Amino acid sequence: DDVLSFLDADRLQAPKWWIDVALEYHIPGRVIQWTRTGHATLLQALLPSLDEGNLGDLVDNERKFHLDYNGQVRDFAGFRCEPGAQGRTDNIKYINCYTTDKAITYQLHKGGIWDWLHAKQLFPKEIEKLLSTLDARIEVLSTCAGSEGRHAHETTARIEIRVPLTTAHHRLRSLPDNVLQLCLTSIPAKHWWSYKLYRTVGLRGVIESLAASPKESRTWPESLTLGAAAIYMLNALVYRPRSGVAENALVQSVSARL
Repeated sequence: DDVLSFLDADRLQAPKWWIDVALEYHIPGRVIQWTRTGHATLLQALLPSLDEGNLGDLVDNERKFHLDYNGQVRDFAGFRCEPGAQGRTDNIKYINCYTTDKAITYQLHKGGIWDWLHAKQLFPKEIEKLLSTLDARIEVLSTCAGSEGRHAHETTARIEIRVPLTTAHHRLRSLPDNVLQLCLTSIPAKHWWSYKLYRTVGLRGVIESLAASPKESRTWPESLTLGAAAIYMLNALVYRPRSGVAENALVQSVSARL
């Protein structure tokens, strides 16, 4: 009541309001992830009025459906979906499917250790500060992985839908078990955070080697590509990988060398 004290309930016109309704899934000691292959099954459960063809069109529409890969693991991904007219029959304006492990790295302000990294930070004047930032990240990830006898940090999977306030009380009360079996997977929390920790440590080693390299070799195309790829991978551990022209060209260039 205190939180909503500013609202005059008598003047609230419920038919004009939309609200987010959510379900959250948790297993003690585990990290829960949404599987990429389960998205169509999940959407079918949320938008039962759509047939298979319409669901396929929705998922293929880059303006309405956005994949959010987690930790650069292609099998794990949430999504954001604005179905538009395709959600009208089921009274859903927006769907957000994500995991709460991002709470560790989420920050509202700039200047923190989880800021988006840029290739210019590999320049001689900035690279030592970059290494210090990575040291701070490693310390946090080590804690999440359960260092020094701590419990590893468990996280949840969350699904949210935006629906009319008038129908919210009976929406998304549960999802069928067969849907969850196809859409969710769980990992020991220690394993998930250790993966992110070891990957960060390895990429820090790459950047440290670049910092110690002779000035001439740091300007070689191979060195520049290696540094840019390391920055891309560090960002992809924290955020959804960008897919612009420059990023796609970098990924293709690096992939051609593997």
